Amino acid sequence: MLEDTWHQLIMEQKDIYKNAKLLFALGAGHDIYLDQPQLVIKEIKELIYQEYFNKKEMRDFHI
Repeated sequence: MLEDTWHQLIMEQKDIYKNAKLLFALGAGHDIYLDQPQLVIKEIKELIYQEYFNKKEMRDFHI
């Protein structure tokens, strides 16, 4: 029950922001950057790409 409430609150927070994206990194703990660094890197690259190039997909973008 508590976990359901927690997930609902997280979903509501996402809806506050226009371009928010919600990801659940399964198997990761509080230190997601240590548990799943490639996911963090991918999402940062995607954010940069979308902000600076106003695109929806990564395609051939490399940093």
